[in-house]
Amino acid sequence: MRAAGLTPFSVNGEFRSDIAQLEVATLLGLERPASAVVTANNLMALGALRAIRAAGLRIPRDVALVVVDDPPWAALVDPPLTVVAQPVRRMAEMAIRMLLEPIAHRRDEPYDPRPRGRT
Repeated sequence: MRAAGLTPFSVNGEFRSDIAQLEVATLLGLERPASAVVTANNLMALGALRAIRAAGLRIPRDVALVVVDDPPWAALVDPPLTVVAQPVRRMAEMAIRMLLEPIAHRRDEPYDPRPRGRT
């Protein structure tokens, strides 16, 4: 962002729709309003959508919105939202494997999740 001459702002939406709506409204009300918003989950995305609509702005013409999550309703928004899917099940399986392998093998070295025999 800085390389593009943009100033990044970070606000805490507390993973809630109502708080995210207030925070995004604040970002949109700045002297140099936000041109893009990235939300951490689908609830915050709803709040951002409300704030953007209340400001009379349109996605993506006026402000870009990216949702880190993959809510099933994202494709229903016109135009569809840009999402970053989080494979939660795969992430949980990996975390469990990382916890259990050192216990099972009495390992002291860090866990390497890459399949054995591959580089």
